[in-house]
Amino acid sequence: MIQLNRLASLFKKLSLQAKLILIGLIPSLFFLYVSFQFYNGEKEKLALLHNNIRIINRAAAVNRLIESLRAEGRFGYEFALKKDQYDSFANQWKQTDSDITHLEKTDPELKGIKTYTLLDGLDGVRKNITRHGLVPDAVMGYYTTTIFRISYLDATPELLMGNSGKVNQDIRGLKALSEMNIYLAIINSNIYNVLYTHSKYAVGTLYGLVGLYQVYNTFEKEFMLKASPGSIQSYRQIRQNSALKPVISYLDGAFKRMNIDSTYNDKQWWKLSGDATEQLKMLQFKLTSQVNNTLVNLEASEETKVNNWLFLLIICMALIAATVSYTIMDIRASLIELRKASEKIAVGDTGLTLSPYSNDVVGSLAGSIAKIDKNNKMLADAANAIGSGNFDVPVIPRGYTDLLGNAIAQMKDELQRFTAQKLADALELEELLETVKQSETYFRQIADQTPFIIWQANAKGGVTYVNSKWIEFSGMTFQDSLGLGWMLTLHTDDQENKVLVKAFAGHVPYTTKARFKNVNGEYRWMHIQSNPIFDKKVFDGYIGSMTDITDQMAAEQAILDLMHKKDEFLSIASHELKTPLTSIKAYTQLLYKNMDSADKSFSFVAKTLKHITRLEKLINDLLDVSRINSGQIDYDFDVFPFEELLKQGVESFADIESNHKITVKNIAKANLMADRNRIEQVFNNLLNNAAKYSPRADNIIVNSFIKNDHLVVSVQDHGIGIAENDWHHVFERFYGSEKTLNNFQGLGLGLFISSEIIKRHKGEIWVESKPGTGSTFYFKLPLGSDQRLEIRD
Repeated sequence: MIQLNRLASLFKKLSLQAKLILIGLIPSLFFLYVSFQFYNGEKEKLALLHNNIRIINRAAAVNRLIESLRAEGRFGYEFALKKDQYDSFANQWKQTDSDITHLEKTDPELKGIKTYTLLDGLDGVRKNITRHGLVPDAVMGYYTTTIFRISYLDATPELLMGNSGKVNQDIRGLKALSEMNIYLAIINSNIYNVLYTHSKYAVGTLYGLVGLYQVYNTFEKEFMLKASPGSIQSYRQIRQNSALKPVISYLDGAFKRMNIDSTYNDKQWWKLSGDATEQLKMLQFKLTSQVNNTLVNLEASEETKVNNWLFLLIICMALIAATVSYTIMDIRASLIELRKASEKIAVGDTGLTLSPYSNDVVGSLAGSIAKIDKNNKMLADAANAIGSGNFDVPVIPRGYTDLLGNAIAQMKDELQRFTAQKLADALELEELLETVKQSETYFRQIADQTPFIIWQANAKGGVTYVNSKWIEFSGMTFQDSLGLGWMLTLHTDDQENKVLVKAFAGHVPYTTKARFKNVNGEYRWMHIQSNPIFDKKVFDGYIGSMTDITDQMAAEQAILDLMHKKDEFLSIASHELKTPLTSIKAYTQLLYKNMDSADKSFSFVAKTLKHITRLEKLINDLLDVSRINSGQIDYDFDVFPFEELLKQGVESFADIESNHKITVKNIAKANLMADRNRIEQVFNNLLNNAAKYSPRADNIIVNSFIKNDHLVVSVQDHGIGIAENDWHHVFERFYGSEKTLNNFQGLGLGLFISSEIIKRHKGEIWVESKPGTGSTFYFKLPLGSDQRLEIRD
């Protein structure tokens, strides 16, 4: 009782809307429960129908596979027995494999059937048959057993509840007929083998098959009892009018006598039994199609029923919801109208029209709302007049608490001030526009006085302004130059400027060169520099300038020509000097070897020979620079061990330079496909460079290692060092810092030549140094097949 009182108290506290919702919600939930129970039952029927269709499709695929295996077994048996029919046996493999693959794909549950149906040994049996490794009986035994096992994959569709008519009869008949086909095919194959081989074991074969034939007869009886009348009639016609009749008669006689007579030979029996089996398969196919069509139609019917039921359910729920909603809206209509009227008044709306109400509390409330609306209407009319600019309308608040009246009075004062300010702003804007107009005129005057050509283009590339310098240069009018008219003066080879296109696409500054035709018809080179214009961060085009650089480019070309002539002179001079220098060196070496070391002139000859060697290196460097500039330097790539080059280079340097000690930290083992002489030249240049610029430090450190598929070699000295801002200059030709030019001899070509050689080998060369502490020069060569380099253990 206490619980009931609590529920009643709780129900009283609920709103009217909540109570009305409960009235419709409880029966609606019950209706939904019953509907979903029915819906789930129909879905289960659909699932059963869908599964039956899948089983029907599986049965068709299983039967195709059995037929393929039966044909392959016959050909394999003939080959094992008489060593013929191999082509037929081998050609059947593709069809059998295709049927296995199709069976796996048509039904996901049969994926991997080879592992549990003896098919995993099919390839091995084929190989053994091909190599004559199996006797004929073993061949037939394997294929018969495999077919028998696969026959169990031929599942029967489930019987349908509530549909016990013809479709269930067809399903039962289909199962019995499928078993009849399997057993008859096995019996016929074994009878064929006996006829084919004229086997003396015919009696034994019959004793082995008699059980299968009895099973076949039981399935035939089951078919005659359970199949539909139409299917039974069709079978009887086949039984009496097709090849099945003599086959069954022959089998009945053979199993009664337990002997196989000569009524048929192997070929006649194969054709006759094959025709009989084909008739049964045609009946099975017909029955399968009937079942499949029936199931498909039932599935479509059930789907339509489920969809219709779902549609009706939605309609019913919508009607229930609409009915409940309409009832709630009708009961609460009067209260909602008054609430809306109050809300309109709250936001300042006036001129409300209320429905008639009875003389009760609701009616009194409606009268009060109507009175409030009338007073607000008077204030609204005053506000509209003020909004139209009539500030003479009187606004008298009804008291201190009349917030709306006081607000309108305040609005009147503020609008008067705003209107006056607006007029003042309009005058100021007009003056500003006049100032902008004057600024534009002033800009154009300045632009016309500059010595450069100035132009402006919009976001689409069309020119919107050019100064007078352009008009003087091109001879075009201002109007003709606008848009794309200026392109008439642009040289045709410069009209597809990729720099300009890329800049416009990215809205970035750009600098380029192009040729324009002047008023005299002469093309002049112009240097173009332009910057983008943005209006509130939106791209609005470009403003740029053009300067005539024709004379400057001609001067640069003249300098290039002089440098080319200089290179030619150095090449000729080097060649001319090399021949006499070689003779001088040979005579001096001969003199040096034949002189007595006690001779006073011996030291002078030694110094002369040293200077000749230095001069020879300078001339060789000049020749290499000449070849590099002309692209004629030769490279002879070959495989050689790097450690051998490093050791020989260090030993040769030690023989010549006795004032410095070389410390080798590590020797990388790598076989290089490179020009050995050129790589040795780079290594010697770095050693000589280290010795040259470290006269007071006698230790030079050589290191080599493999890193990130690259061979890295470094030569470190402890000499004068190089400032960081000179690092990238030391590999330029004829370069030398102010300190080195004043204190060390040389043309500054060794590092330039080394850099070009390393680049030709797809490598890198660089320096790390600090003034006063020494320098470390590095070069690295890529390892890999593409660079023809390899790492060696």
